Amino acid sequence: LGEVRHLESGTVRVAAFASTAIRWLPGIVDEFTNAHPKVELEFACFEDQRAIEEGVLRGEFDCGFIVLPPREKFFVIPLVQDPIYVALAPHHPLAQEDFFPREALASEPYIKIRNPGYSEYDAVFDRHEVVPRTRFVMDNDFAVMGMVNKGYSLFPKLILRKAPFQLARIELEIPTHRELGIAMRSWDRASMAAKAFVETVRTWVAAWDERVEFDERWDNLG
Repeated sequence: LGEVRHLESGTVRVAAFASTAIRWLPGIVDEFTNAHPKVELEFACFEDQRAIEEGVLRGEFDCGFIVLPPREKFFVIPLVQDPIYVALAPHHPLAQEDFFPREALASEPYIKIRNPGYSEYDAVFDRHEVVPRTRFVMDNDFAVMGMVNKGYSLFPKLILRKAPFQLARIELEIPTHRELGIAMRSWDRASMAAKAFVETVRTWVAAWDERVEFDERWDNLG
């Protein structure tokens, strides 16, 4: 621990996907660089989790943010459970309902985020035992948000929080979440700088999750 607290040099290469890069990395970087100003950080952002896992596995990155469980065998620290919601235009007939009916998952037009593999969104449809009526497939989260008025889409809470679009957020009939974590090839063989970064991620995300829950409870009282 003493070595972690007093790092004099090093580089940490980090792979992330859009929601973690946008919502988490600025705060994590501030905290880490305040504690370890001489350690350099390098980041790469990917839309496809397979690219993150392959990069960590090959040693191109010291660690990577992923959705659990990973396809490969890693040292993983679970970080947070991230609920998945239906996103609708505010004027949609179902926008004021307590939950999005299972039947609507199949009958309403679905605006899909392109993913080459099996995703947490595919798991939603499997869990509800429905096949979506896909209308459009797009490559970017924000592009999908812009098209939600043509139907509905699915997003995790992390992406929807402070989204740059007016959206209604509705719970699924069967509540579903994804679990986010950070992965390394090996903790024992990782550099002290990488270990320090992962420990900063763990503590920062835990505090962030508590702040978000408090803010939302306060908002609900207003």
